[in-house]
Amino acid sequence: MVCQKHHDLIHALLRAHQQQQTLMMLDYTDLVQDFDTAYQIQYALTAAKNEPVGGYKLALTTKVVQTIMGTTEPLYGQQVQSRILSTPAQVDLAVMNQPMIGVTLMFTAKTDLSVGMSDEVLLQNVQIAGGLEIIDSRFAHWFPALNKYLMVADDCVGGYMICGQPVEGSDFSISELNSLTTELTLDEQRSANGRAGSGMDSPLPLLQWFLHKLQQHQHQWRQGQVVASGLLFMPVSMGKGEYCAHFSHPRLAPVLLHVDG
Repeated sequence: MVCQKHHDLIHALLRAHQQQQTLMMLDYTDLVQDFDTAYQIQYALTAAKNEPVGGYKLALTTKVVQTIMGTTEPLYGQQVQSRILSTPAQVDLAVMNQPMIGVTLMFTAKTDLSVGMSDEVLLQNVQIAGGLEIIDSRFAHWFPALNKYLMVADDCVGGYMICGQPVEGSDFSISELNSLTTELTLDEQRSANGRAGSGMDSPLPLLQWFLHKLQQHQHQWRQGQVVASGLLFMPVSMGKGEYCAHFSHPRLAPVLLHVDG
């Protein structure tokens, strides 16, 4: 249940988001102690931003990271439309706190989606694009110390989502998604790499989990909303320069991001 102290946290997070301020974790660490409250705060915070929800991001998508964070399932956060950009995109470090960057896959719903469809039918009802995800928090020195409940409350440390050129999901087989590899470069120098199947075996089980979780929260994946299905490798600290995500599948175009200081 959201009490007055939780409302105070919502207002503090909103001010931090709007004014590029940071909050001290120790002031709030014991305030949120369960996921139900954390998601209630997240939904209230997102509504207070007074912008359409353009999509969602999934986090803690591997068993290793879940174990470290003391949870048995992924987390999700909402992202407002103005923080979802198309490649080639440009962002400024001055409007962020402690940003990190990673590569992901973006899935856009072609119609309203709900639980009960097979993976094959789900693929037919989405478009897929390569993507970059900037993760950031309103809490100072948040990585790696931010706890799981404050992470959820803070829109799952959502910064920006950068979407590549979308293609039809039906152009992919499940095995192609599982075996897809990616590489991130900074100023044309290799920075990190990973594989799509390194999470819960495939992005599709993650999307199925997400559909069920949204239903539990009495929401639905709406037409046009984008879901970032989880980072394909551990994020790296973000600095100035030209980032590019490359993908092994020939239909997935590179995703470009210029970061100013």
